[in-house]
Amino acid sequence: MRLRRCALVLCALASAVAQVRITPLFDVAGETSEPAVSPDGKTIAFEWCKPDYSCGIYTRSFGGGDIRLLIGEHPDQVDLPHSPRWSPDGRRLAFARFYSRFDSAIFIREPSGKERRLSSVCDINSQWTPDRSEEHTS
Repeated sequence: MRLRRCALVLCALASAVAQVRITPLFDVAGETSEPAVSPDGKTIAFEWCKPDYSCGIYTRSFGGGDIRLLIGEHPDQVDLPHSPRWSPDGRRLAFARFYSRFDSAIFIREPSGKERRLSSVCDINSQWTPDRSEEHTS
């Protein structure tokens, strides 16, 4: 009897697993990476490098809708915005700009849209401070 119950549970689990469907979040040309889900779970920020090599940090609602450019390349310099990280309150976004192999900088994008440079770094491994006020690197 015990063996029969186990078999029934396994069959039920196998049936449930067979019904799982994976749907891509984006169907875009190019490469997407570094997804970051907002603290409220409603928005995702991500890197998108298009086939024409223009790259930026974009956002999209999990409910669907348009993909929106949030942070693009500076027109007067060669850089690559990457590694978006939401602040714990979801109002600001920390990110890095890659200039060369040994030159990157961390920025905060304020709700107003202004970018504030925090520091130059060689390696990007950053987190928000426990008091949620600033981003720091380790």
